[in-house]
Amino acid sequence: MSDDLENLLERASQSVPFRQAILRVLSSESPRPVIPEGHKYCNGCSIIKPLTDFWSRRDRSSTDRFGKMSKCKICISAIGKAWYQEHKEELQKKACIRGYLSRHKGRITPEEAASRVADKTGICKICKDKGDVFIDHNHETGIRRGMLCARCNLALGQIDDDIGWLADAFYYLEKYKDLYGHK
Repeated sequence: MSDDLENLLERASQSVPFRQAILRVLSSESPRPVIPEGHKYCNGCSIIKPLTDFWSRRDRSSTDRFGKMSKCKICISAIGKAWYQEHKEELQKKACIRGYLSRHKGRITPEEAASRVADKTGICKICKDKGDVFIDHNHETGIRRGMLCARCNLALGQIDDDIGWLADAFYYLEKYKDLYGHK
């Protein structure tokens, strides 16, 4: 070995990984096989694949093989799907908040939307059924009252929020409940 190489090895003696890398290069040991033209090594699955199996990087030239991502499309997709599964509930809550804000522009603040999502237990305030619930509001004042299922929300809308009509309907049903065996 030349004196320069011996000096380099001497200085690298404190760093075992660096020394091993130098010895591997000197002994022509290669940690990876030779990569043919038009192919690239995937750091995710450790397989040599054609360049078409890699996404292009935006920050590098696409004319050389280094203008591609370090992991193949399949590995990147698997990593993305795993990340989504880990954060799925949080992402769905954020999407629900965005939905409330877009449907109720100017009438609801982001804090109110977040509290509605947190309060959205899926139980209707009137019939106590579980399922999809929606924001109920007074049509005259626009004030939000609570979360109702579609059936109860539509029923209130059909009677125009008329408490007198609702009381009359209640007494009517009460009067005939024993005759017809209603709830």
